[in-house]
Amino acid sequence: MSMQGKENGPILVTGATSAIGARLCARLVEGGHEVRALVTGTRWHALPAGVEPYFADLTMPGGSGAATVKEACDGVGTIFHMASATFNHRFTFDQFISINVVGTENLIKAALAARPEGGLRMVFTSSVTVYGYRRPGEVITEDTATRPKSDYSRSKLMAEQVVGSYAKSYDRFTFTTLRLGTLYGLGYDEPSFSKVFRMIRDGSMRYIGSPSNHLTLLHVDDAVDAQMAAAAAADSNRVYNVTDGVAHTEKELFELVAKFFGTAAPDKTVGIVTARIAAKLQGVNSDELEFLASDRVISIDRARRELGFEPKRRVEVEGMEMLKRFAERYHAGTGASVG
Repeated sequence: MSMQGKENGPILVTGATSAIGARLCARLVEGGHEVRALVTGTRWHALPAGVEPYFADLTMPGGSGAATVKEACDGVGTIFHMASATFNHRFTFDQFISINVVGTENLIKAALAARPEGGLRMVFTSSVTVYGYRRPGEVITEDTATRPKSDYSRSKLMAEQVVGSYAKSYDRFTFTTLRLGTLYGLGYDEPSFSKVFRMIRDGSMRYIGSPSNHLTLLHVDDAVDAQMAAAAAADSNRVYNVTDGVAHTEKELFELVAKFFGTAAPDKTVGIVTARIAAKLQGVNSDELEFLASDRVISIDRARRELGFEPKRRVEVEGMEMLKRFAERYHAGTGASVG
């Protein structure tokens, strides 16, 4: 697949030290691209070989870091923007706005200033949570009304609107927004999925709301495939839902885990109020609980049709690999049998 940007200057990646970001960077380097990464903190050593780090905070507190961000953007033709505050249980609304909304605008302004001539393309990573958590009886497309219910999802929708507004104001700035489902795979095992695995193994798991609730999943490598396809697409200024394309039910997923451990699948259901009380006892945070209580069927028909995106990884296979890694950690940590 030929990706726009190889002949159009360096590529900049934010959120490059995340599991998905590191995979994307590696894929880009393998494709012969010059790759730069905006990073904060000490995790820059997690970047794949061949990626040039630039150390700056996109919120630019007190104006600091502005020169570094502009330098990182110098000559850049394509930006993959993934960096964001993610967890509602960790961040305040003001922090979400500062990081996800203001940070996005700061990045776009710096990139436009650093490239006064020529086109600029952004692949922006958003989330299916902009539709809300519970939409029973619906098949959600990109035309479905958004109903964000958390500070995180509100901030992601606002960031989408910032990206869109710049595209309307600058003909040379185009974007593709990808609303991703919940990521799983190597790098996303801990801690959330491991908590669910442990509770199912120990028999303490309950269905929340209904066993027929639909949960959205996306393997990290399929997410990278979608990002590459988005950057290569001829169409611009479009929004796409990206999941594994399967309407998983909570019951089917829990039974898959129970079968691996040779234990009984959950046979009881609790309401959301009771679940919130139990979650605190089990160490389940609010974000994890909202995912388990969610009910969304997401259509990826537009991504299939316009991007040529087709998810290749299946939870029946890749989920087993996650369970094996969990079992190995448990065995190594306790010496106990996991079967």
